[in-house]
Amino acid sequence: MPPSLEVYDTELLKVIKQLHKSRREIWKLKKEGKIDEHNKRQHMTSRRDQKMTRRRKGLQHMIFTQDSILDDCRPENMTREVFIKDCEKAVNTAEVHSDEWSTEDEVLANEERNDNIRSGRLISTNSVIKIHNKEWRSSRVKRILFRADEIGVSIGTGLSRKRYRLDDIDKKSRPTQDMANWWISSRWIEPESDDDDDDEDNDGDNNDDDNNGNDDNNDDDNNGNGDNNDDGNNGNADKNDGTNEEQNDDNNGNLEVDEHQGPFYLEVPVDIRRRT
Repeated sequence: MPPSLEVYDTELLKVIKQLHKSRREIWKLKKEGKIDEHNKRQHMTSRRDQKMTRRRKGLQHMIFTQDSILDDCRPENMTREVFIKDCEKAVNTAEVHSDEWSTEDEVLANEERNDNIRSGRLISTNSVIKIHNKEWRSSRVKRILFRADEIGVSIGTGLSRKRYRLDDIDKKSRPTQDMANWWISSRWIEPESDDDDDDEDNDGDNNDDDNNGNDDNNDDDNNGNGDNNDDGNNGNADKNDGTNEEQNDDNNGNLEVDEHQGPFYLEVPVDIRRRT
């Protein structure tokens, strides 16, 4: 920090508390062996945020130029004004956008090497980015999102890494009640239960059919709450991380804590001039 920078005690204390909380969360994740999953989810969240930004710009361009895709995808019983508002809401709703996860795939990685499009930093790894499709989305909203993304990439800085839209499905994704009806595919039917949950429940109690049904419901509820809590904790850790490098789309580095100094060690620069 430059010696000439002046800060108030309250501002300095706020920064120190944020750093302390962030390092404490990272230390806990390391102790629990969840740091790799945390970093992976953090990169996915960063890619989704960047994609939403691209699609906002792309949609604005489509509206300004009166792109014909907007007219083609607008439901017959909906006014253009309402339809545009729905489109703007869609690009700003995180649940509508497919997640982009980094995974190991030697075949695709070799194809990138052969085409000379693989980053030198990743040349020795097999990491690629795969898009996990959300089956419940309608063809209308997907067409608009894809077109907005295409325009956003062309008028922006582009993508530094290639994305693969294969057969990967996000089986946990569900539409919410506040979503517009035309966003949801008419062919989509919400699954009643997951096969894995059913197998586990059946193994637990085989003597009483009524108890099995109750256990299934309780397990599903508990699993849902567990997922939400994990996402919430990961989200808090993401927001509290002050490093710009972790927000980079292609950054695969991990956050480090100097454990020799203790889990909560924090050094404050001595050249800060305080003004009360």
